[in-house]
Amino acid sequence: MAKRLSAEIKEKITLLYDNGNGLDISKIAQQIGVSYQAIYSLTRIKQRTNPETGKLFESRNEYNDYLIRQRTNPETGKLFESRNEYKDYHIRQRTNPETGKLFASENEYNDYLIRQRTNPETGKLGKLFESLTEYNDYHSRQRTNPETGKLFESLTEYDDYHIRQRTNPKTRKLFASRTEYNDYHERQRTSRPENQELSDLIKKRLKELGRNQSWLAEEIEVTKQRVSQYVQGKSFPKEDVLQKLYSSLEVPYKTLEDFLDDRNTE
Repeated sequence: MAKRLSAEIKEKITLLYDNGNGLDISKIAQQIGVSYQAIYSLTRIKQRTNPETGKLFESRNEYNDYLIRQRTNPETGKLFESRNEYKDYHIRQRTNPETGKLFASENEYNDYLIRQRTNPETGKLGKLFESLTEYNDYHSRQRTNPETGKLFESLTEYDDYHIRQRTNPKTRKLFASRTEYNDYHERQRTSRPENQELSDLIKKRLKELGRNQSWLAEEIEVTKQRVSQYVQGKSFPKEDVLQKLYSSLEVPYKTLEDFLDDRNTE
C-alpha cells in the first residue's frame, strides 16, 4: 500500500511544481524521494478539466472514476456506470485456482484471497483463515468497543454497535437495534419499483412455464434463498445473473435502467 504523503510534503511538491512553471515532475520525484505517479496526482491531474462538470478534477480518484465511466462493459454494450461495476466485471474474468472456473462475484474473489492469509490466533500452527466471516470476526475482536472500553467480543457485537450509530431516516433517531435497522432496509428494498417489477415478472413466468423457484435457482446458479428474495422484492440481481434469469424465463432481456424507464413512462 502506498505511503500517505504528509501535508508538508504535499506543500513542498506544490511549490516546486509551481503550476507547471517550476521543476519537472521527474526532477521533483528525485529531489523529494516520492514516486512520479504520486506527484502527477497532485499536480497535472488537478489541472485537467472534468468534461462532466466543467471544473478541474479535484483528485486522482475523481479522474480515474471518470476514465472508467468512458469504457464499455462487454457484458452490456453500455458504458460502465461506476468503479464498482468495472471492478466486479474484471474480477469475474479471473480464474479461481480452487475450482478452475471464473470467479462468479467479487465476494467469491475476496473470500478466496482471505483464505490465503494466516490467522494469528492459530499460533505456531499457522492455519489459514477458513472464510471471510472468520477473518472479519478476528479483526473486529482487535478493536475497542467505545461503550465498554474493552475489545469487542465478536463480529456480531461489533456490527450491532456500528448499526446503533446510524440514524433512522424515518424517525431521525439512532437505530435502537439490528432488528430495527434490518426492518427499515427491508421495507426500502421491497418498495423499489424495479424490485417489485421483477418480482411480478418472475411469479408470472414461473406459473406460465409450470416451473418453481428451485428450478430457477438451478438455472441461474444461485441459492433458493436468493431466488426467494427476488420473488419477495427484497433483492435485485446483478447484470450477469439478471441476463441468466431472463434467458431462463424466456423473455427479452432488460437492464436495471430499462426497468426504471418502463416505470417512469407508466
